[in-house]
Amino acid sequence: MSENNGDRDERGRFRNGHAKPGPGRPARETEAEYLQTLATVATPERWKAICERAVIDAVDGDYKAREWLSRYLIGDAPAVSRLAGRLSCSAGGNTPGGNGHSPLVLQ
Repeated sequence: MSENNGDRDERGRFRNGHAKPGPGRPARETEAEYLQTLATVATPERWKAICERAVIDAVDGDYKAREWLSRYLIGDAPAVSRLAGRLSCSAGGNTPGGNGHSPLVLQ
């Protein structure tokens, strides 16, 4: 092995108690460019259409659609946890001519 700076043992592994984290991988310009491009085409209106289609597909038995919706509505999605305090059931969901469901709305 080449020079040992004291942070590593004789086998090149970090010694116990080594607490200097590395800088991590810096964000690549390409990733930022792709994300910016995605944001220009994935408008809120299109996202709503995607979500509506996912609900229809889930009701029709599409396992992947159910899994995706579940992850965002009741599972792993951290963003949903942050929004949970702002969600409520809309009054009037069971009005005549309605579909009998109370939609979730942001307050």
